[in-house]
Amino acid sequence: MKASWNWLTDYVALSAPAMEVAERLTMAGLTVEAVEETADDLILDIEITSNRPDWLSHLGIAREAAALYALTLKVPQVALPEASGDVRQEASLEVTAPELCSLYTGRVIKGIKVADSPAWLKKRIEALGLRAVNNVVDITNYVMFECGQPLHAFDLANIADRSVIVRRARDGEVITLIDGTRHTLMASDLVIADRQAPIALAGVMGGLLSEIGSDTVDVFLESAKFDQYSIRMSAKRLGLSSDASYRFERGVDRETVDWGSRRAAQMILEIAGGTMSEGMLAVGAGSAGHTTLRLRQSHLSRLLGVEVPIEKARSILASLGFVIRGGSPDDTLVEVPSFRGDVMEEADLVEEISRINGYDKVPSRTSMRIDPGRRTPRERLVETVERVLTSAGCYGSVSYSLVSSELFKSLSPWSDREPVYLQDRGGHENVFMRPSLVGSLLAARKTNEDRKVECADLYEIAHIYLGCDDELPDQPLMVAAVMGDGFPDMKGVVERLLGETGVRDVTYERASLPFLDQAKSACIMHNGQMTGYLGLISADLQEKIDLRDQVSVFELRLAGLEEAAHDVAAFAPLKRFPGVERDLALIVPEETTWAQILACIESAGVGLIDEVSFRSVYRGEPIEEGSKSVAFHVVFRSAERTLTGEEADAEQARLVGALREKLGAKLR
Repeated sequence: MKASWNWLTDYVALSAPAMEVAERLTMAGLTVEAVEETADDLILDIEITSNRPDWLSHLGIAREAAALYALTLKVPQVALPEASGDVRQEASLEVTAPELCSLYTGRVIKGIKVADSPAWLKKRIEALGLRAVNNVVDITNYVMFECGQPLHAFDLANIADRSVIVRRARDGEVITLIDGTRHTLMASDLVIADRQAPIALAGVMGGLLSEIGSDTVDVFLESAKFDQYSIRMSAKRLGLSSDASYRFERGVDRETVDWGSRRAAQMILEIAGGTMSEGMLAVGAGSAGHTTLRLRQSHLSRLLGVEVPIEKARSILASLGFVIRGGSPDDTLVEVPSFRGDVMEEADLVEEISRINGYDKVPSRTSMRIDPGRRTPRERLVETVERVLTSAGCYGSVSYSLVSSELFKSLSPWSDREPVYLQDRGGHENVFMRPSLVGSLLAARKTNEDRKVECADLYEIAHIYLGCDDELPDQPLMVAAVMGDGFPDMKGVVERLLGETGVRDVTYERASLPFLDQAKSACIMHNGQMTGYLGLISADLQEKIDLRDQVSVFELRLAGLEEAAHDVAAFAPLKRFPGVERDLALIVPEETTWAQILACIESAGVGLIDEVSFRSVYRGEPIEEGSKSVAFHVVFRSAERTLTGEEADAEQARLVGALREKLGAKLR
């Protein structure tokens, strides 16, 4: 934001040197990056933070300077001359997209004379780097830089039927803007139109056909408040940027909309002549109400670490435009002005007082009070999960929460509802909130493959978004990973993760998720509920993503793990006596799962079984069709003595008998 020193001093009687004022503004948060001296002025180049759109005007900067020097801000008085005729007889206004335009106003001024601006106006405009165009256009720019409210003047004769319509663009509509560029619009763009076609891209730039020219006689003066997001997306998509869009993107003050309109109308009448029609066309609310906050002396002192008398605090807030609504000395009621949308709580009021009072007055201390913190169960769980996955060779990743509809909409194992859809994402492929982390990780894997990254094993801990009956979606915290290893290796990583977090009583069941290989996938069950899944991705999904190889994935609900985790490890003494190891191969029906075999072993009552580990599955000759051979390793061990071979044989016979009785198994 460039500000003219001569212009600023119209609103506040600054006697201090410009460089001193620049330094004090910088210390108060308005960083003056440079002061440029011109022939008859000083230009301050000020960095404006995105949360302070009120500083994008000379009045806003002057208000800060007035507060810093305890001076009075002089706001220009607007007095419109007597009007003639009813504005509703001269033009009509319709807003069909109120969600993108919460307030739109229009005034009609007839019989003006368009000419060059007077020298003083040209000098003010050109000092800020703008090109003087004509008196009407220069006035709208002057008022924008004065109060921060962008305005636009239309040639009323070039508005078909004199009907102004604020609406969404139609897909494929074309508009030529005042800079001569031609653009194809989308339904996400907001336009100002007449009965025939768009005449301006709302909040960004006016159209060529309705611009003010030397033959303009009647003017329609626009002043409005547009949706910040819509303006930003349209300007970005079309590669356009203007002083108006810069302000609309950050938010304009609703209550300045009318003041800016009246100020511009007054100047047009004074400089370009003409008469104004009685009244104003308006759709929307001019005020959304003001927030009232409490300011407590005790809280002020505690947060600042320095005593500021309450009367001084009140005076500082009043100088910044806040309204003191009374209250006791320790409980002041403060009304927040409409142009300070960034002030939402008491601490914000304290910050305003500290800025103007001076940060240099806050004492520095050589000691700091430290309160020891304690990690929450979730933080300990996340730390363990990160450690396990990092040690398994995975890299942590952070990906977008938005996914495309074409590919990843079907990756929704946690809900049967449609993914949460974001409206007004015009021109963007990613319009759905992700219902799973796996889609994002697969996309990241593909990007790494394309860039010749050999190892792109990734994991992510983040929220997903599931549609529900509430106003906001369900947002469970998840962990997911994608690895180039096979299914057994991935299952080993998951088992280690569950083991390290202390989650018990986990079983695995056959999965039927369409994006996983049906023969090499499983659902992770806990207390009868699916808490996760793992497996190779299907060949069809691999082809759609165009991955080089099939990869394994898993996804777990961390909320479920948090409730079941036992993160305090229990000590167990080292095993003193050797075990007797046996390798067994059982022929079981094809539908029998390893989980069923393991559950049967655990319930068989064979007390000397110490370890059981899966080895392999075999199908084919001489195993009859409908059956398979499952090989596993068993270790028998006693905590009191060394077992004999005969004792191990007896335990093995009991084990095989239990498997034969419950599962129909037989030794191969």
